[in-house]
Parts: sequence; C-alpha cells; structure tokens
Amino acid sequence: MKVSLRKVKAIVFKQLQVSIKNLNILSLILFTPLFCLLMVLFLPFKVESPKIFVLALGSIMNIMMAGSMMVCYVMAEDKEKNTLRLLMTSTVTPMEYLLGTGFASFIATMLISLLLIVITGAKVGILGYIAITAFTGIIGIVVGAVIGILSKDQLSASMIGVPFLMLFLLLPILASFNKGVMAISNFVFSQQLYSNVTMSPDNSITLTSAIILTLNLVVAIGLFVFIYQKRKLDK
Repeated sequence: MKVSLRKVKAIVFKQLQVSIKNLNILSLILFTPLFCLLMVLFLPFKVESPKIFVLALGSIMNIMMAGSMMVCYVMAEDKEKNTLRLLMTSTVTPMEYLLGTGFASFIATMLISLLLIVITGAKVGILGYIAITAFTGIIGIVVGAVIGILSKDQLSASMIGVPFLMLFLLLPILASFNKGVMAISNFVFSQQLYSNVTMSPDNSITLTSAIILTLNLVVAIGLFVFIYQKRKLDK
C-alpha cells in the first residue's frame, strides 16, 4: 500500500490542531506535567529517589494520556463529527490516517516526556530515557488506536479508555507492595517503563525488557489488526 507523506503530514497538523482546540484532549495532555509540577512544589524533595518516583509515575501517566487517550479521543471525535468518514471517502487511506494520528500523539508524548525531566529535576540517562519512553509510547498509541476503533464517540472513548488507563497506571504501584502482582506486572509495558526509570542507572533498555516490550507491541498490533478487520475505522 502506497503512503503519501504529504497526506500523513497534513493529518499530523490536523490532529495537533484538534487536540489544542478540544478541551478534553488538551486537558489530558497537560494533566501530567501539571500533576508533576504540583508534586514538586508542595512536596519539596531533598533526595533523588522521590524525584525519580514522580518522574516514573508521570512517565506512565504521559504514555497513557498523551499517548493512548489522545489517540482514542481524536479518533472518537472524528467519528462523532463524521470527519473520519469524509476523510475515508476522499483520497486519504486508512494507513495514512492512522500514521498521521499516531505520529501527532507521539510528538505530544515525547515533548511532555522531556518536559517532565525539567519539572522533576530527576537525574536520568537522557538517551536511555528517550528510548524507553519512545518504545512504550508507541505501544500506548497502538492501544489507544484499539480503543479508538471500539469507540463510537468521545463518551464511549472515556468509558472504554479510563479503565485501561487506571489498570496500566496502578499495576506498577501495586506491584511494589505485592510479589504476586509483580509477577504479572513484569510482562506489561507500563511496569517495564516504571522499572527502567526507577532502577536503571543510565535508563538503558535491557535485553529482557526489550523482548517483553516487543511482545507487548506485537500483541497490541495483532489485537488492532483483528478488531480493524471486524469494525474498520469509521463504524
């Protein structure tokens, strides 16, 4: 399937504009840096470990909100306003739409990730941190696309997406207190992100982590393809 970079670029700019104008989407993007800023301001940190914890928690929130939820909300709004159907009847292909929407979310996710380092003041290996947030961000975006296909409008996107958001966010926290949960959580991308930020000195991705993240991505893509074949984009 031939993909037009010009059309993908146009979709990227369109979705970024939609995200800025839509208060629901904009609040999702800005919530994480504001949350981390409040944590830093009201809980002054004199040691490094609390800063790392806030960065790790913020990183997961960012992946789920600026990544997953942004994608599903944008897709849901396009369905709600029949914009998606209009695009599908024009010369834009589903692949171009998905790439453009996903890349718009990826840009927002990575910018917020870098901002979180500045806000928290945590010392991280910048290249390793960018790599792990980019990898997990892509997984989160695919998860968001799955939710987007299942959602008919923004309300249903919230009803479907929020439970997933809470699940991926709470798993690493609960795993810190329960070994049984940790045994399961270790195979989830949000736990790998949390462990990398809190435990790895230079935030480099280990071979084990890379394998787990790759499996997460394969499963997410497989689930997306299966649901897409059943429902397509504009149903």
